[in-house]
Amino acid sequence: MIKNTDLKVHGEGNFSIRDFDGDIDIGAHKWDHLFSVFNKIFGDVYFYGVRRWAAEKELEQTLSYLIKDKLIDEGKSHFNILFKIKEGFIYDSRKLVSTLWRYYEYPSFIFLADKENQSVLVDLYTKNVFFENILTQLNDALIIYRHVELDVLWFKTNINNPAVHSLFGVLSERL
Repeated sequence: MIKNTDLKVHGEGNFSIRDFDGDIDIGAHKWDHLFSVFNKIFGDVYFYGVRRWAAEKELEQTLSYLIKDKLIDEGKSHFNILFKIKEGFIYDSRKLVSTLWRYYEYPSFIFLADKENQSVLVDLYTKNVFFENILTQLNDALIIYRHVELDVLWFKTNINNPAVHSLFGVLSERL
């Protein structure tokens, strides 16, 4: 399904996909199906970025297109930022979202099934809570992030949705 990748299951709700073509480019067509499914399942998508790598002018322009609601903006020049992405942009404008992804050392997308969880999400990120702990305090969430390996996309979820579970099952069978 996703060419030149390797899916690994690291435990309940913990997956990674290594891209053998090089650093992860979430704007590449190979990720279309994955983001299409997530776009259909989840109503709200958030971006959390830590340690900005881009020049401020480039980042400002990209942010102006993507931000629906800015929730956290810490440090000088968006060093840490959490915002809600405009509806549909995670799939329809993935090239732009991919540009934003490259602008941060530690980027992540947070997909929430329940809109009521936004205030909990903001509170947890304000307190610098780790992904594992965020998932224990939020219901039906999926976090996609990059860590130190630029060619690996990490997934952590606690969602009880058959479409998400079957997607990872299909991926593991086809990779």
